[in-house]
Amino acid sequence: MAINKDNNCQITGNVSNAPEHGSFQGKEGLVSYCNFSIAFNHKTKGVMFFDCKAYGAIADNLKKNTSKGNAMTIWGELQKEEWKKQNPEDKPRYNFFFLVSEYKNYSTIYGSKDKPFEQQEMYSSNQPLPDTPARF
Repeated sequence: MAINKDNNCQITGNVSNAPEHGSFQGKEGLVSYCNFSIAFNHKTKGVMFFDCKAYGAIADNLKKNTSKGNAMTIWGELQKEEWKKQNPEDKPRYNFFFLVSEYKNYSTIYGSKDKPFEQQEMYSSNQPLPDTPARF
């Protein structure tokens, strides 16, 4: 996993809303995105919801393999975005979300009521390190 070691997060839960997919024009061309939420059911604290965002190849793969209710584990970084203030004297508001770098969708691996069994490896957009051989 080639993400920032100081900001490495992992969440396991169920996709709580239908993932929103789309694309936008970036500096280097068209970029795909996927926004969704993970619901984590805690025994004593109740349900906690986490916003998640993915871009590029991961977003394309999530679009094909993810739907509401899927059980999954995501790995990524915690990010913060500031909401624009309408009045300069208002306090800034922040939204925290997970920027997905890898995921494993257990519902597509083990099957579910509406989907048959399908083999899937953990998806990652990380490339091998230069000194690591591509095949052993």
